[in-house]
Amino acid sequence: MPVLPLLSSLDIDMSLDNVGFHIFQSLIKVSPSLRYIRCRNSTLGPQDLGVGTWTKGIESYDWVNPSISCHLLHWSSSLRELGIYGDPDAALTIPALEVLRWKLLTYSVLHLITAPHFHTLILVHPREVEQHLSPSSITLPNLGVEMHTALSNLTILHGFQTPALEHLSIQSAAPLPTALFELFDGSAHMPTPESLHLECAFSDATLIAMLGRLPWLEELQVDGTIARDAFWE
Repeated sequence: MPVLPLLSSLDIDMSLDNVGFHIFQSLIKVSPSLRYIRCRNSTLGPQDLGVGTWTKGIESYDWVNPSISCHLLHWSSSLRELGIYGDPDAALTIPALEVLRWKLLTYSVLHLITAPHFHTLILVHPREVEQHLSPSSITLPNLGVEMHTALSNLTILHGFQTPALEHLSIQSAAPLPTALFELFDGSAHMPTPESLHLECAFSDATLIAMLGRLPWLEELQVDGTIARDAFWE
């Protein structure tokens, strides 16, 4: 059997039959340097890559299927980056995880992933705007970077307790210009980033009031909304 000693990345983007599954399992077995796997196939999951995959040093796994079991990722000692589409079917503890890309269906599953070294969260929010998250109900003590997209209700971010937060990115199509002020409301639940990237609606008065509550802010980036004369004056 040939060995591929330098193969480090595997991107799977095709429909597979049984023969195809065996081919990719074989590729994994003969690739001692494999570290990065991306699965864009609708039926391929962690269990199809082989049980031994998760003990051989896989550092990055981008998985986009919401219906496939993920229990094999539990206690993976090398996994540092993970992409999830949907709600996991089991609680996961991933000791080495640092970066999580997650497209959520419900906020109720946020507590299912435990990662003591978790540093970067890239979160696509659920479409259902009526969903709620209790203030400070999700504690992420080491999280330094939060990136939120498709955010309908900005105050949902009050649900994340992130004392080590450095950078916060917010992308929201919510039309209410005062929503930003409701997020940075001066309460103990509001985020306190040093760097802030905004792509959402706001008024000059809202932006001025918000900045008054973030005196430690070092960097501000604004996309999609132009501050008018009142802000600069």
